[in-house]
Amino acid sequence: MPDGSPPQSTDANIEWTIFESYTKMAWEVTNFYAKGIAFFLAINAAVFGYVLQTNLPTELQRAILGFAAVVGLLFLLCSIGYFVWAAGVFRTVQSTFLGTDVQLSEKYGVALNFARGRTLFGLFALGALSLNVLVIVAHVLLLFTR
Repeated sequence: MPDGSPPQSTDANIEWTIFESYTKMAWEVTNFYAKGIAFFLAINAAVFGYVLQTNLPTELQRAILGFAAVVGLLFLLCSIGYFVWAAGVFRTVQSTFLGTDVQLSEKYGVALNFARGRTLFGLFALGALSLNVLVIVAHVLLLFTR
């Protein structure tokens, strides 16, 4: 099992630095994206609550819900773009790190950790995209039932 310290050879230190920088970047961007999802859901909860609780004219309710659905679709497209980008970064880091020193990769269990990371990332992507689609469907359903 890895002890968290970088390997000692010069080439391995460069690989370790690349791995750490990509990992830090991926975590920071993912954290930012997760906060974006939380903000998106909070805003949508406020929009739903406002539209459902107030006696607005039907045309205004439809306009608000239509705008929210369009914003949801744009957020969904941005989410898909993010996941495509992040998957590319993940593949780059994996090929860079695994393609050099086989013994080091085996020692630190890198292949297994990348497999776990891909699984975790895939589940996160599925959950985030499902939430986006659910919000869009809710907007559209309210739009057509009002």
